[in-house]
Amino acid sequence: MFRPVQPWRQPERSDCIFYHTMEFAGEPVIKGGWDIRGHFPSYIGGYDITGKTLLDVGAASGFLSFEAERAGAIVTSMEARSGADFTQVPHLDSGYLNDRPAFVTETDEILRKLKNSYWYGWYKTGSRADVVYAPINAAGTWDRRFDVVLAGAITEHLSDPVTAIGNLSVLAREAVIIAFDPVVDSEDMTLTAGPNWLNLAPRQDHTWYFLSRGLYRRVFENLGFDVRFEQSWAVPLFAGGAEPTPRTTVIATRR
Repeated sequence: MFRPVQPWRQPERSDCIFYHTMEFAGEPVIKGGWDIRGHFPSYIGGYDITGKTLLDVGAASGFLSFEAERAGAIVTSMEARSGADFTQVPHLDSGYLNDRPAFVTETDEILRKLKNSYWYGWYKTGSRADVVYAPINAAGTWDRRFDVVLAGAITEHLSDPVTAIGNLSVLAREAVIIAFDPVVDSEDMTLTAGPNWLNLAPRQDHTWYFLSRGLYRRVFENLGFDVRFEQSWAVPLFAGGAEPTPRTTVIATRR
């Protein structure tokens, strides 16, 4: 069942973790891990969302949700319910494997502050977006549909991205946009392990697979969508970057 939460009270900025770089009137720029300012149209593959209902999956600090509203969309933001919704690539020193309760507790605290950053921006931008906290695998059971489902830089962090795409696809009347993903440039149907698998450590074990063009194409064709691929951009401030980094945005439109 689709159940939006009641709006949280506006949090203190000091009690937030910002995933996205955010800019609000009368305040200094808040630097996050990724800076998408000025790149939103290309980030979503140039897709026209004006007047459309849109689900932003993995909303984090809400930059995509708020930009989509600014572009004229009617937005619902989705984020994980708790640390229990996450999986990690297995390795010897994994907190996820060795002490799951502690992992969930630590992740819940990070997630609380991340959600706070969303609500901070929600109030600052005058957003009207609904918010739902749920695991992706529950989305396919919702009694709600959207014109567009947008998932920005999400599939690489899922241990079962193909099933997740299927669950999200049933929510989309018109299009699914898998934005800013490291897509493997091959028409073979492959899942490629992320480079972090070579040097796994706690909190660096959250990147699973990169899907190939061929696999994206086959998955969406099986679901009744046509697919195209566009270049998208964002600045990786977490890695000390200053220049936009290119990745691929997958736009799947229902036949």
